Amino acid sequence: VSAALFAPRTQQAPAPRTETASTASKEPPGAPPVVSVPQGAPPVVLTARSFRARGEAVRAREEAVCGLSTPLDGVQTAILQLLLQGKSAKELVKEHHLMASVVTDAINEALYDEIGDNVLECEGDDITIVEDYRDDITRLLGGNTK
Repeated sequence: VSAALFAPRTQQAPAPRTETASTASKEPPGAPPVVSVPQGAPPVVLTARSFRARGEAVRAREEAVCGLSTPLDGVQTAILQLLLQGKSAKELVKEHHLMASVVTDAINEALYDEIGDNVLECEGDDITIVEDYRDDITRLLGGNTK
């Protein structure tokens, strides 16, 4: 038996591909994503580090806007606003094809670092605010509940 059969294989990462306007439509279906580069510009190699830095910049911008370490999306904010107004969020949850328990968990997680406890409770399809945290939620939403 040849020793070459048992030698460990080394794999080299494929060279980064670039795309110009003339090659954009020539990629086969299912090909990995490519980096878009304007025609005539030198190719840009994106690394995990640059993606991580971009994600951190986006996260910092969202924190500055929302004041939260894990920002709420539009539906989550709307749910909190409805609940603060004493209304049910059942229709909104259903309209967006969400599960009440999953939305409750996501909102609780997003607000946990700020408040330190669960601010919502869920029983079946009904989501309710833990009354002890009503003022905290109002403050986090900028005092706007309408």
